Amino acid sequence: MSKRSIGIPTQKEIFDYMNVDRSFEQRLFILPLLDKDQIGDTSIDLRLGQRFSVPISSRMGVLDIVELHNEGEGSLNENYSESRVPFGQFFALHPGDSVEIGTLEYLGIPHDLEGTVTLRASISSIPILANTAQVHPGHRGIISLTLTSNAKFSVRLYPGMRIAELQLRYIATPLAISRPSRYHYMTRPLPTELYKDNDLEFLGPITEPLIIGIVSTIAAGRTTAISHLTERYGFGWFSLGDVLKSEAIKQGIPTLRSSLQDFGNRMREVHGDAYLAVKLRISKKWQMNQNSLVIVDSFKSVAEVKEFQKQKRFTLIGIDAPQLERWERVKLRRRQGDPTEYEDFEEQDKTDRGLNGLVSHSQQTDILIKNANHIIMNDGKFNDFTAKLDEIISKIIYPE
Repeated sequence: MSKRSIGIPTQKEIFDYMNVDRSFEQRLFILPLLDKDQIGDTSIDLRLGQRFSVPISSRMGVLDIVELHNEGEGSLNENYSESRVPFGQFFALHPGDSVEIGTLEYLGIPHDLEGTVTLRASISSIPILANTAQVHPGHRGIISLTLTSNAKFSVRLYPGMRIAELQLRYIATPLAISRPSRYHYMTRPLPTELYKDNDLEFLGPITEPLIIGIVSTIAAGRTTAISHLTERYGFGWFSLGDVLKSEAIKQGIPTLRSSLQDFGNRMREVHGDAYLAVKLRISKKWQMNQNSLVIVDSFKSVAEVKEFQKQKRFTLIGIDAPQLERWERVKLRRRQGDPTEYEDFEEQDKTDRGLNGLVSHSQQTDILIKNANHIIMNDGKFNDFTAKLDEIISKIIYPE
């Protein structure tokens, strides 16, 4: 059969896809196919299976997808009643009621086809409504549909009756199916699988936020990273550096970098190395946080990181860049308090990284970056840097 990139297979081509000489990935399986007449000119009739799953309205006052995500599949199944109807008997669908049904046929779809399953026109005219099911390349399993009766009378549904039709379509390039979808290998109709979406963790009431910690050498790209994450993903932002500056202002300490470095060392010596992290976590601003995605930046000590690792979901990202490149950025940005001579920048950089010898309760940026969960070397273009950030965030939010 010639390759196609558009259109739908005809009856002859559908039978060709079912040829036993085809490879597993290229073959169409319809099991059982009780009657070859089920295969029409451009579609395949599918029969009603024996299993019916009905929501128990008395138990389900509200369907909360976020709550189901947190509680798991069991709590959803408790609200559905499943029955198996023998051949020769019927299931009565009453006016206004809905039921989850599955096809009798177990399908195997080739990797170069996709399709949609809809009710047969004669069933829709009763009237019964159903969702449209998408069938992806490589699918293995039955097809599940939700039927709802709009009729003013009960309708008897008999297992084995032709109820739906599958229309297949060519795709331009056959897919290499590396990981089956959540609907692969389904053998009975199931309630919604929507609650398995990972991003539901970040919707609904905030229980415990996902925290991205950022540790960065001077002018390596911390500010750029924060701007990108807050604007693109909606992260809330907290800074240990702001906590330190607030304390410095209260005590009349200048907020220049060199002054803050010395002041931070003294605060850690007096109150403990985790002092700034503890102060942030007990602050009213932190307690009132309503963001499910949070950035915390300006980590300077191992103890500060350990304080935030007490949270359920915390990931530390380290950002670095070559020293001379960072110096060029400092000269270009011209921030108040930045050094104007390379020697001063080099001295501040050594202090920040913890390379100035054994200073009591000193900053430990190098150690933190070395032990971060993810490290970005920001020695390229802006788009390269943000692309690396996006890749890391994707892995954190959608782990494999």
